[in-house]
Amino acid sequence: LEARHTSLRTRIEDIISDRDFQLLLQPIVNLETNRVTGAEALCRFRPTPYRSPDAWFADAEKVGLRAELERTVLQKALELLPELPRPLKLSINLSARSMAKIDVLPLVDGPCSDRIVLELTNLTDLGDLTGLQIAIRNIRDLGVEIAVDGIAPDHASFCMIMQLKPDIVKLDRELVRGIHMDPANQALTTAVIHFANAIGAALIAGGIERVEETSMLKTLGVMQGQGFLVGRPGGLQALMARMYSY
Repeated sequence: LEARHTSLRTRIEDIISDRDFQLLLQPIVNLETNRVTGAEALCRFRPTPYRSPDAWFADAEKVGLRAELERTVLQKALELLPELPRPLKLSINLSARSMAKIDVLPLVDGPCSDRIVLELTNLTDLGDLTGLQIAIRNIRDLGVEIAVDGIAPDHASFCMIMQLKPDIVKLDRELVRGIHMDPANQALTTAVIHFANAIGAALIAGGIERVEETSMLKTLGVMQGQGFLVGRPGGLQALMARMYSY
C-alpha cells in the first residue's frame, strides 16, 4: 500500500512539474444572440491510458497534492488570457478547499484581472469557510468574479450561495437535461432563477445538448449557457472560429 501511494505521488508530482496536461476552451454563449461571451478552461491530462480529470484530481487529493495541482492548472490557464479577444472572460475551475489553501491573489493580480472568473467546485467540502470568504473578498477587489458550479434547488445549495455570495450561478446540468419535457425541472429552474435574481447573480446553464433545451431555457429566462450544442471544447483557434461564425 505504501509503495502504491509513493508511486501515485510521483506520478502527480511529474504532472505538476512537467505541466503534463492541455487546456481546452469551451464557449459560453448568449442564448438569445448565439454570440460568445466567454470561455471555460477545461483540463485534459495527457498520461495514458486516458482518465477523466476528476480521477486525476481525486488521486492528487489522496496524496496531498490537490491544491498544488490546481494551482498549476490555474497558472497555465491564466497564461491564455492575453491571447483571448478583449471582450471575453475566462472561467477557470478551482475547488473551494484549494481556494482557501493556496495564495490565489498574486496569481490573478494583473491587467486582465477583470476578465477572470473563478468557478468554485466541490462545494460540499468548503473546508475553512472563513479563509475562503476572506480569499474571495480579496480577489473580488481586483475585479475577479466568482461563480459556483452545479447549483441545484435545495436548502444546502441556497445556504452555500448565501455564504459565498457569488457573481455567477451555474445551473446544474441535471436540471438542464431534458428540461423541455420535464415540468418539475422547469419549476425547479424557475426557483433557482428567482433566487439568483434576488442576490444579483448572473445565471449560466451548463450541459446544453438539444435545441429544445435551449428554447425552454430562454422561455424561463436563462440567457447564457454552454454545452455541446452551442460550442464544443477546443483550442484557441476553434474558439475564435466560433466567435466569428455568427
